[in-house]
Formats: sequence, structure tokens, C-alpha cells
Amino acid sequence: EERDISLGVKTRALRIVEEAVVNAIRHGEPTSLEVEIIFKKSVFEIHVRDDGKGFDVEKIMVGNKESFQMGIKEMIERARYSGGKVSIQSQPGKGTRVCFRVPLKRKVRSKY
Repeated sequence: EERDISLGVKTRALRIVEEAVVNAIRHGEPTSLEVEIIFKKSVFEIHVRDDGKGFDVEKIMVGNKESFQMGIKEMIERARYSGGKVSIQSQPGKGTRVCFRVPLKRKVRSKY
């Protein structure tokens, strides 16, 4: 069931998905790619999964592949500005999974 989320969170979520999909296509050469949007009771999640080449996340973050680092860092920052988090799981030869999670605000009910 879809829930109300702010325009800022929607925009940042779109940019995170866009970055994850473009990176998968450009670098991972996947045969399949899946984007899943999930509305839980108190959390909004987006999962982007591919079966591409994958990569060593830690090695990229401490290495010298500046363009790759920038895309990952931008996803992390966008999630942080939304009050959420991005996690990236990948291994060479095993594809990549990017997960964006942000808590949903509860509606305050008036007594009147």
C-alpha cells in the first residue's frame, strides 16, 4: 500500500535509483535488473538488484576509481538528507544490490 512521502524524499529516491540503474548497466553488464519499491508500516524501501559483474565495495571506496566513488557517495548523501540510509552489497561475479531505506513519518491524529 502506497503511503504519502515528501517530494524531497521522492526526488532523492529517484536519483538514487537512477544512479544504481545507470551504474549497473554501464559497469555491471547485467542480464537482468530489478527495481522493487516497498511500503512497510513505518519504512519506505527501494531495492535495485542486478546479476552483473559485481565489484568489491570496500576496495572501490578506498581505491582510486573516483567516478565510482562519487556515484556511491552521492547515493549515501541523498539518503542521509532524506533521513535514511543506503546500503550496497556486491561481490565480483555475484551482482549488486542497492537498498535505500527511509522511515515514514506517522500522521498525528487530532483529538478534535
